[in-house]
Amino acid sequence: EVLFDNISFPGATKPDVVIPRTTPSVLVNFETTDSSGYSFVNFGGASAAVVSDAPAGGSVASVSAVKLVDQGDCWAGTTFLNAGVKASLVSAANPIVKANIYSPSAGKTIKLKLESAVNGGDNKEVDVTSVAGWNTYSFDFTGFNAAVDYNVASLFVNFTCGGGAKAGANWYADDVAFNGATGAALGTSGNTGGGDPVAFTGNAVIRLAGVDATNTYNRQADADYLVPRRTSHIHQAGSSWFNSAADLCCFKRS
Repeated sequence: EVLFDNISFPGATKPDVVIPRTTPSVLVNFETTDSSGYSFVNFGGASAAVVSDAPAGGSVASVSAVKLVDQGDCWAGTTFLNAGVKASLVSAANPIVKANIYSPSAGKTIKLKLESAVNGGDNKEVDVTSVAGWNTYSFDFTGFNAAVDYNVASLFVNFTCGGGAKAGANWYADDVAFNGATGAALGTSGNTGGGDPVAFTGNAVIRLAGVDATNTYNRQADADYLVPRRTSHIHQAGSSWFNSAADLCCFKRS
């Protein structure tokens, strides 16, 4: 059996080889096990480096995050990922990119830009507004050009063009998730940008001072007080003013 293909005669044009586009699920978490192939190209005076001392409240079980210094030109940013030839970081099924980002202040513009490595003019940018502390942000690229391979990603923190000067503050980013990848949830310790309150599980000695503003009874400067279950009855320890033992709850003498 003999097979033939692309037989050319004088003046014929060789047909292009069509390479199908891929839309890989990519998670950039900056850990030693990160397989995304991330690397940093800073521009406009920006600075980026992987650190292990990001503020508390970031990605659960995270050891590393990228530290981004808010400095340089208003358009300063960092390219951190090139997914490769014929790859796209967004798809019709997954147009939203998620990222855990720490902002030192609220009301700042965070910009994520996706572009083609072949032609930088083929790009799409999405802005979100920061809240203070850690927060999980969603960058919705719905409406992107389906004919473009968006394989390069760049992040701009405190994008200030038309809105003031850079502040020189430290930002942090972690768990940037493309094409449906699942990043880590945020912790709650020290988190002011989202998440549930942290329940107090320790023990405490409650000491009330100056309860009786009318000074109708003598109190010692460092006296311990009982805390009644009914807050309408707050009396000095050792007195006989409590209605019953059921009125009392949770007291300790130091």
